[in-house]
Amino acid sequence: MTGGSGDDETLTLSIEGNEAISEPWNVGTGAMVIRIDKYKTGSGSLSTIYYKTGSSKANCLADSWNSGTSFVSLGWIQVRLVK
Repeated sequence: MTGGSGDDETLTLSIEGNEAISEPWNVGTGAMVIRIDKYKTGSGSLSTIYYKTGSSKANCLADSWNSGTSFVSLGWIQVRLVK
């Protein structure tokens, strides 16, 4: 689920099992910071965050998973959380 606008856009993923992978999302180019709400009820232990980015949806899907929470978006991103 996505929400917000501008600098307040959010992507919500629920982990069932060991991982959750978002759909590719067109967020535009620029600096990105991925934050996890570790205080949400039932969130459990923190997840490892991975991302992909590309100038198109196809390029994003073809990118390798990168570990980290701060990166430069090339236009499209995809997020993977692993517990």
